[in-house]
Amino acid sequence: MGHPTPDTPIIKPEMAPLPRIAVPFLELLATIDLPESTYRKETAEGRGCRTFKIGRRKYVLMDDWEAWLRERADVENEVVL
Repeated sequence: MGHPTPDTPIIKPEMAPLPRIAVPFLELLATIDLPESTYRKETAEGRGCRTFKIGRRKYVLMDDWEAWLRERADVENEVVL
């Protein structure tokens, strides 16, 4: 087999997208239509999700985000007897 000519299409193998383990914080808030001000209030009251910064951007690990959402759902569904 020779080298490809300019007219020969280069075939690239398809790669599965990498799983997202960390996502920009504001992107996650947008996925559930949660205003940043509401989240800040939750955080001020000690109920925020764990975040970290790289440079100027704030990120959340997906495992932490999902755990936080489940916890918030459980709190909202608690029945006071």
